Amino acid sequence: MLDSDVRDVLRTLYNCGAIGIDTKKGFELKVHRTDPNQPLSPIYFNLRTADNPKPGPLTWDIVSKIGKLLFEKSESLTGNKYDSICGIPNAGTPFAQAFAQYFYHKYGKFPPIIQLKKLPNDCGMQVVGGTKSKSRRSILIDDVISKALSKLEATAALEEVGDIVSYILVFLDRQKKEANILRNHNYLVSSVVSVEDALVFYRDETIISSSDVDRVLGYLQIEGCAS
Repeated sequence: MLDSDVRDVLRTLYNCGAIGIDTKKGFELKVHRTDPNQPLSPIYFNLRTADNPKPGPLTWDIVSKIGKLLFEKSESLTGNKYDSICGIPNAGTPFAQAFAQYFYHKYGKFPPIIQLKKLPNDCGMQVVGGTKSKSRRSILIDDVISKALSKLEATAALEEVGDIVSYILVFLDRQKKEANILRNHNYLVSSVVSVEDALVFYRDETIISSSDVDRVLGYLQIEGCAS
């Protein structure tokens, strides 16, 4: 059974269009730009804010609620020691800021926030400032695990300046295969909610049908095998 706060956020995300489910028409994703013959996705995520370079529907109120869930998740993890937090650009950055607010509410101080920037031509990421650290322990925060590449680029950027990635924390685990790739690189990965649990919640809320759940999970399984 999902926590009431998680259920509230999932309802809001669906109602504002941040999560879309359409097993009949489907959605075009980034992969379709290079491979238009790929089957359309029956599920779509856009957990971005309006000021993102690729704008999304999230308001600060929704971001704050997700930040609270991420912070509570981090507090529940065994051995959750960390010295700083880092949002993966661009979607993860506001969630790291919201996370920091809840850290302040509990501990009376803000955690250092490391900023990353994307390098041109998809050449990875870089720590803004680039000052070498002394084994600083950092949490990486993002919206969704979809592909492992952006997480690996972020971990490489932090490790380049001497940081140790304590764990990777996301709101929603869309693709378990990608999370396992990160674990195979010896990174701890944790999420607030899995796509399976989100789909079951939407089914129980009569937003989608049981057949919709099966179609989406079937698509994600095929996608995971093909990636």
